[in-house]
Amino acid sequence: MLVPIESISIVPAEPDNDLKFAASYAMEEINLMSGIRPSIADPTLIPNSRYAIIIAWHNEDNYLSQDSYALSFNETSTTISSGSKRGLLFGIGRFLRNSPIKSTCLEIPEGLNLQTTPSSLIRGHQIGYGKLSNSMDSWTTTQFDRYIRDLIMFGCNGIEIEYKPDPSPHHTLPFDEMAAEISRIATRYDLDCTLWIPNWGEESRYIDPISSKHELNRRKSFFSILEKISAITIPGGDPGMLRPKILFPWVERLTKQLELCGHSQAAWISAQWMQADSAWNKDFLKLANQKPIWLQGIVHGPWTQLSIPELRRQLRDDLPIRRYTDLTHCIFCQYPVPNWDLAHAMTSGREPINPRPRAYKHIHNLYFADTSGSTPHTTGINADINTFVWLDQEWDSTLDVRDTLRDYARVFLDTAIENDFPESILALERNWEGPLIVNDKIDETLEHWKKLEKSVNADVAHHWRFQSPLLRAYYDAYIHRKLIQDKEIEKQIIDSLPLNEKRKEIKLYLTQQKETQTDPKTTELKQNCVMLAEELYKSIGLKSSVKKHGAVHKGRGAFMDAIDEPLNDLKWLAHQIETTTSIESELERSKFTRSILNRNDLGKGGIYDNLGTPDQIGKVVNPVEIKYDPTGLSGSRSGFGIAMTGMPGSQTVEIKEHEGQPIPMAWLTCIEAIYHTPLILSYEGLDDSKTYGLHIVYPSRIGRKAKLIANKEFVIHDWIKTGDKAPMSFIIPIGIIKKGKLELKWMGGGERGIQVAELWITPQ
Repeated sequence: MLVPIESISIVPAEPDNDLKFAASYAMEEINLMSGIRPSIADPTLIPNSRYAIIIAWHNEDNYLSQDSYALSFNETSTTISSGSKRGLLFGIGRFLRNSPIKSTCLEIPEGLNLQTTPSSLIRGHQIGYGKLSNSMDSWTTTQFDRYIRDLIMFGCNGIEIEYKPDPSPHHTLPFDEMAAEISRIATRYDLDCTLWIPNWGEESRYIDPISSKHELNRRKSFFSILEKISAITIPGGDPGMLRPKILFPWVERLTKQLELCGHSQAAWISAQWMQADSAWNKDFLKLANQKPIWLQGIVHGPWTQLSIPELRRQLRDDLPIRRYTDLTHCIFCQYPVPNWDLAHAMTSGREPINPRPRAYKHIHNLYFADTSGSTPHTTGINADINTFVWLDQEWDSTLDVRDTLRDYARVFLDTAIENDFPESILALERNWEGPLIVNDKIDETLEHWKKLEKSVNADVAHHWRFQSPLLRAYYDAYIHRKLIQDKEIEKQIIDSLPLNEKRKEIKLYLTQQKETQTDPKTTELKQNCVMLAEELYKSIGLKSSVKKHGAVHKGRGAFMDAIDEPLNDLKWLAHQIETTTSIESELERSKFTRSILNRNDLGKGGIYDNLGTPDQIGKVVNPVEIKYDPTGLSGSRSGFGIAMTGMPGSQTVEIKEHEGQPIPMAWLTCIEAIYHTPLILSYEGLDDSKTYGLHIVYPSRIGRKAKLIANKEFVIHDWIKTGDKAPMSFIIPIGIIKKGKLELKWMGGGERGIQVAELWITPQ
């Protein structure tokens, strides 16, 4: 039923402050969406000619949650009722999601009669104002207020403040002042407000009487400025270095400071610990299961060694688990994009614009039954789509993601695109599936987005929630074309490189490899990326560049700094060829050049394996089944990253230098296994009667110790330190290979796991 907004009156059913607040809230939201302000009226003074939206308390007592609400429609009014202030706001959000703005009218469904209770008790969202945020550190209180109201529209009932007080040059207020403002906003809307506050530094800081008192006083001072703290959240690790026997008493002391500041004596502790340490887990579970009075529950977050089902099994039944889901990262994270193409990892990186609605619905539902809800982690607006999909799943896990995406477009953008927007977002998610170089759907995705852009008005076309996925569509298309061009340039140079070339010809080659030839279409794609990135920085503070926008570093959302990352091996090859200038003998130069160009061709009887790529030969014996184990805790999976000794630490996938020379791209991909899980590969077609050389490139990003066993009995090498040298060489003697088969089993040494990037099996 179409109802002119000018004829609508919003009516608090009783003279109650919370009902009046909710009525004003509804009026403001309708005005924001339509530009028309409905009136707020007394229930006894509504003319018959006006349509009433009645805000009322529940009459029934049979609702299972304070967040429950009901909508009841008839021809003269719609009633929104709940048992709590925030429940009323959730009901208003659902009403507006179901009643799209059509010109100057609300289109209210005539069958809009429902009673609904959320599936999850906890439906929070963490907000980070620290300098590591890719956008939110530049926000004003008005922007935070608007964002929190958007979250409420999709049922969010709690805000968690991330305590990272380092100053940012983008801050509009000092950290403490903004945290206090966010706490006030949460209180205004009747939301829970938790505080994530880690323990930085060594254990001694929290044991020593003087330093621990200083830490307590510092935290008490912060607690006192926040209007509301429902509970604190203390990570066991990431960051944090406290053993459980130190951690639990310390948190108890913190909760007493909370009580002194007028807050609840309540805390959640996460089971995160970034080492393969069974003793830590054992002690943690023992203390958690004692359930001290202040302990609200256990948080499961990134780098927790136990899966959610296993953690649930080992905790007492009355101790809830809250998920700390990473919605924002694509690599080096809790839920990496499975089998992601190397070119995407090198250019989009860890924190790109990353709508993954289907993936996160699956991840949510996989562990839903074992938890009481979640407070997900994001680092800014790059994961905005994932945030709202996740919230909707927490309310109703049977909901189709297309329904969420339709409502997202309806309430935040334009009802005119509500039917096309969901498929456009799902197409972006499909852009990241399979080998990029043969993904011919990427150009189709861009064309779809360009048509969508032409169909919307200027306000929508420049809205950050439209421009961010539009930028992703252009970015994917540009990287696709660049990858094809970079590989073609590399092939042309290699194919035309004579083996007996002289020094002057090598210098010419080195000049040629630095030339980048792009067609006008490719240039146009990049220009659109640059333009959209600049607009997003101005409109919402998205820092997609270190130099231009002041991002902390490239791994923190600065994907535009990687847009021209070379996607071939010319850096490595150029350096290798340059070394031939010091070889006097032409015969030796030719031999060396041939070895460079054929480094992966071992001839008959040898095996070269570029691990973690579609070309991988070795069969993974214990593969991660992404469908059942998206964290990768139970098996081996493809991964990225190189961290050889001497390399600077990084959260990027890029061609760096090791021992003074660029590394080959093959070092960037790998197969990995996490914590105690072994990495197992099998090979066939070998000769039982031969001795083999085994040459291995060990990345060491997640661990610097490894042990390798062949065919379950022969120790190829005992515990060694990895990362110093690559490749490392070993021998497989006669008698180890059986029936042509070789199984290689690696184990990590007490850290976060084991990675293998390349290997050669060469007959001796």
